[in-house]
Amino acid sequence: MNALEHRLFPTMRAAELFADRHGLDRPHARAVVALALHRGLSPARALLELRQEARYARLAR
Repeated sequence: MNALEHRLFPTMRAAELFADRHGLDRPHARAVVALALHRGLSPARALLELRQEARYARLAR
């Protein structure tokens, strides 16, 4: 595994677990985190973006 994969795998796994806990779709959670990482955010900040997305989804229901 290269350095990027070492950072990426735990972050994506955390996104999936968060999605399961908060009723989001796993692909949606992975996409939110991947886009945040692509924009250059840290893994922790990417997960905060996912948390904000969960809030928006909860309000939309």
